Amino acid sequence: MDLSVVPLTPDSTVLGDSTKLMIQFKISYPDSVQNIQMKFGTVQDIADVALLNPTITLSDSIYYTLLNGEQNKIADYDARVYYKLSENQISMYNYLTLFVTYIDGTSNTLYWLKQDQNP
Repeated sequence: MDLSVVPLTPDSTVLGDSTKLMIQFKISYPDSVQNIQMKFGTVQDIADVALLNPTITLSDSIYYTLLNGEQNKIADYDARVYYKLSENQISMYNYLTLFVTYIDGTSNTLYWLKQDQNP
């Protein structure tokens, strides 16, 4: 798993037309990350559905992802964030582009293609 998007089962106590997604990715050097962009789009590299900018934080020698006030521990290079997309956004996006820039100027790009969930 380099990059994946997992729709979580909706909480039956929450009303609305959104789905919470778990976005998982590998990150080798969290201490060297300068910027992260997650682009939900109809095509690769475009954020025409949603643009997320999670950050990496350090607390007690442990690295975390931080998005919209929610922290998630990075363990064994596995990082994750959670984000809600509306049902309209869910139906619109086809790709998630993950773009990571490091402080030395290098970068990595990963792509995830949404597969039709109905056989």
